[in-house]
Amino acid sequence: VFKMRSFIPSVKNTIWVAACTGALCTLIGFIYSMLLRFMERKVGHKMNIFLKVLPMLPMSISSVVVGVVITLIVRRGNAVCLILAQSALSWPLAFRVIYLNMSKISDDLLDSSLLLSKNKLDLLFRVLLPVCFPSLISAFGFCFAVSAGDTTLPLVLAIPKFDTLSLFTYRLAGAYRFNEACASGVILGLICAVVFAAASFRFKKNRKS
Repeated sequence: VFKMRSFIPSVKNTIWVAACTGALCTLIGFIYSMLLRFMERKVGHKMNIFLKVLPMLPMSISSVVVGVVITLIVRRGNAVCLILAQSALSWPLAFRVIYLNMSKISDDLLDSSLLLSKNKLDLLFRVLLPVCFPSLISAFGFCFAVSAGDTTLPLVLAIPKFDTLSLFTYRLAGAYRFNEACASGVILGLICAVVFAAASFRFKKNRKS
């Protein structure tokens, strides 16, 4: 497997695409969670439920449909389209993880922070980010793994001279090279495991400091 010409490029593509997708999903999920938490005190209960359910709608759309729509618009996909498409489908997962921590912040703490802070950025960096930091790491790792394991969108977009490790594994299996496909799948799993382990180690290190 290591001697195959397209293996190393597929590993590099998988890592940077998954990292960009994970970061973008985490950012969108955090922003929406923050806005929803501040809106909870202003909107009614029914509207609050609607705003919580609304992010789940992208998960009801097939990735095949998203890929086909993109190819109809741009004709031939590229890495940026892949990242945006994966982020559009996966950010609700990040939202659900982040919102659990965001919802634990009491109204009294928010009111006190708004009153004592010089500006809203102070509230963001001193309260919201520290409280949500564990969930941000979890959301990034989860979305990274979802992106790295996605075969459908890279296959539908048919990006020229662009392979991901999941697509590389799929093609090996399609060619009945099951030993190589299993080895490639194990490597993909190890990459995701390393990302989760690194994120967990970074969180524990920051927590001790």
